[in-house]
Amino acid sequence: MTTQQKSKKILVGIDYTKSSLNALEYAVGLAKQSRASLILFHVYEFPVVHTNAGLYMVDYKAIKRDDLAKLEQLKAKTLAKHKGIEIEVGNSNMSFKSYVEELASKKKIHVVVLGLETKSKISKFIWGSTGVDIAGKIDCPVVIVPESYHQHRYASILAAVDYKQDLKRVVIRKAEQFAKDHKMKADLVHIQTDDELDFGLEAGQRRKEAEKWNIKIFKAKGFSEGIKKYVSQNKSDLVVLFSRKHNLVYRLFNETNTKTIAFNSNVPVMSVHA
Repeated sequence: MTTQQKSKKILVGIDYTKSSLNALEYAVGLAKQSRASLILFHVYEFPVVHTNAGLYMVDYKAIKRDDLAKLEQLKAKTLAKHKGIEIEVGNSNMSFKSYVEELASKKKIHVVVLGLETKSKISKFIWGSTGVDIAGKIDCPVVIVPESYHQHRYASILAAVDYKQDLKRVVIRKAEQFAKDHKMKADLVHIQTDDELDFGLEAGQRRKEAEKWNIKIFKAKGFSEGIKKYVSQNKSDLVVLFSRKHNLVYRLFNETNTKTIAFNSNVPVMSVHA
């Protein structure tokens, strides 16, 4: 095993729900594919102290220690089931997003894996999800694993690429590198929707650019519908979406797309900050 392979780390957000434990199992498979190690991470909370409750002593060190002990138990259980995986644990009372940003900025993690709990249509928009809230907002790929996804296959990727935007080698290569690291096949696909205007010389030039990058054109009524249809027809195991720095309106639209696809996808969705 090379030094580069050893340095790959996958952070798994743990809150002990079924969805996070399912995400852990998915992350184990990713780690085996790429010979990466895992970091099990939990955000713990300190008890709220009311001033009218009288004197109340809080042992902050004990809370952190007990929380780490619980993570160590999960680590031992995972290692007993999956031999040869390297696992470390960590916890903090800071926000999950802040912790991940700190690790990502120091290049200490390569991928974040989070579970997506199944919720009603109303609660999807009220409570959201930690995964979809940070997806595309940090400089590290975030994989969102649906609670109902238990097959955990790692063969093929659908990377949704908009060939009408300026294609950048770094964007394409992020998807291809992830696929290579995890021994997966990557399909670069442009979902061409019914309301998409496509005419003139510029369109022809863009098509040539798409052909150069081997980008497939897949027609559908809408973007989310196209993603789901392509996944079903081609048995894709992971959807990759790219989040770019654009104006506020585009960012809001892009974030809505990510949330819609993540909440309705039957397979994991990975958001990459491009």
